[in-house]
Amino acid sequence: MNDFSVLCFLQKCVACNLWRYLRQQSRFKNTVVTVFAICFWGSLFALFYRGFHFLYTYIPSDFSAMIIDYLFVMFYFTLFFMLTFSSTIIAFSVLFHARETDYLMTCPLSAVAIFFYKLAETSLFASWAVFFLGMPVCFAYAIHQELPLIFYPLLLLSFLPFIAIPSLLGGLVALIIGRYLVQWRRLLAILFLVAVAFGAVWWGYKLWRLEKETTVFTTAWLFGFLDYLNFARHPLMPSTWMSRGMAALAALDYGEFFFQFLALTATALFLSGIGYMMADSLYPSAWSKVHTTTGHKRFWKLGWLSRFIRAFFLLKPQDRYFLEKDIKTFLRDPLQWGQFAILLGLLLLYTLNLRTFKYDQQSIFWKHVVAILNLTATGLTICTFSSRFIFPLLSLEGKRFWTLGVMPIERRGILMAKFVFAVVALFITGETLILLSCYMLRLPWQLTLLHAMTMLAITFGVAGLSVGLGALYPNFKEDSPAKIVTGFGGTLNLVLNLIFVLIIIAIQMVPSHLVLKETIHAALLYLASAATLVVTVFTCVVPMYLGSRSFAQREI
Repeated sequence: MNDFSVLCFLQKCVACNLWRYLRQQSRFKNTVVTVFAICFWGSLFALFYRGFHFLYTYIPSDFSAMIIDYLFVMFYFTLFFMLTFSSTIIAFSVLFHARETDYLMTCPLSAVAIFFYKLAETSLFASWAVFFLGMPVCFAYAIHQELPLIFYPLLLLSFLPFIAIPSLLGGLVALIIGRYLVQWRRLLAILFLVAVAFGAVWWGYKLWRLEKETTVFTTAWLFGFLDYLNFARHPLMPSTWMSRGMAALAALDYGEFFFQFLALTATALFLSGIGYMMADSLYPSAWSKVHTTTGHKRFWKLGWLSRFIRAFFLLKPQDRYFLEKDIKTFLRDPLQWGQFAILLGLLLLYTLNLRTFKYDQQSIFWKHVVAILNLTATGLTICTFSSRFIFPLLSLEGKRFWTLGVMPIERRGILMAKFVFAVVALFITGETLILLSCYMLRLPWQLTLLHAMTMLAITFGVAGLSVGLGALYPNFKEDSPAKIVTGFGGTLNLVLNLIFVLIIIAIQMVPSHLVLKETIHAALLYLASAATLVVTVFTCVVPMYLGSRSFAQREI
């Protein structure tokens, strides 16, 4: 039995023990997660199915087929680059900073086996969301087109090499950074963000030029807009092979499908060979260099932050130190603020290009639809930020939390400090996006104020849920945020956040439309505001109370 087989056998034992542990847990807990996951997946499926039905019903067949083709091209292109980016971040963490990796490097195991073992773990954590969120799109398309049953297993088969390619690329990039560029990783993160920002500005400028040259929503405008998406159809891109393979499978052209599948498989095997050679020669020295990099670490002093923290006079002085520590930890970690900046930049790019499609000149109905969709998208983004960055805050303290037992600090104050951090971060992000989108749509100030207040309610509710559930279901054994958020607590937090945001949006839909039409009655506005306040207070206070009580009684 070779080294990799030994590690796989070890992982199999861990998986079996985890399965036994889950079976011993409360059936209510497992049932809640399963039901919520099925409902969320079913809602996505229904939404995409109705979207395909709309395209094929109200748009001519030639145009609808072309739009569907570009839709899946962009879908797989986006998945590929998101997986590559997330795989790079997770791979660098598990290859060089995981406690298990530190132990395995002291064992008589080959570096190649450890590299591919941790790379398989990276692929699992980076790509599970692809199956959960991507499959509803593909299945809705297949059911709407009444494709044969063979479509589903063959499509799932083609996903295996498609997901393996970005995982391998991420592992190779992480290996190169660890061996040659580890001392400049902060500079690399900044340069990457600058490159992404430059590309976003350039693409926005091209769309602005398109809007100036042609009238929107015409045939010429549609062909011009699709022409700007041709960069995603490059014949050497794995996303292109995946989309072509799916199209061939839908057309029952199995020869073309297997050709594209073999192209994906060959690329994955080629990258595996490169990974084998690089891991054998570079991984031990890269791991050693990451752990023995000499030189004085230069931290940003952030002296202004202490003066800013003093403004939170409701917090006790010792609790402010935890708030200051969380903010400094976030700002000094390029991986954390890099992910945050990329997600925020994509939304800003979309918001700044709202006038490109002249939504501000449409009828009241369409302005209301776009405004509500913007509010929903911003709320869901807040859920994503909260699940990724806020929920793991308490768990990331790890085994160092034993020091709380000898410190004169109330645990309730620690939770309040983390709640304030969450509210401030989410409030700045959400209000910036919603006010900017309202300005780009030229919405009246009354509706802008209503959406701003709605976003404030979403901020408090999401922050209370994430901090409270983070204290109710902490995981002090993990040091990776990606693993923490994939547990029961992280899944439950994400689902409840989504439900809360959708309830708040549903409450505000009718008042928003009536405000836009200037026919709103004061009684209806007060009723909607009261309902929003009640839901927000309940969503914020109850998890914080339960989390605070559980955290105070927890032995660490």
